[in-house]
Amino acid sequence: MKAPISHADAVQLFVDRREWQDGVYASVQAILDRLHKADGYEIHPFERGRIEDLMQSLKNG
Repeated sequence: MKAPISHADAVQLFVDRREWQDGVYASVQAILDRLHKADGYEIHPFERGRIEDLMQSLKNG
């Protein structure tokens, strides 16, 4: 989760931060591999629906 990623492939993670601080992001692949959990992060609430839809579409083929 330390390398730059494309905005199209970015998923915002939920972290305590100030309004002026940049968000913390992970790639969709890192989310699917659950690497964010290993680092102690959660998916930001507004991203959860998108990730759930993506996971459902992967299950359905």
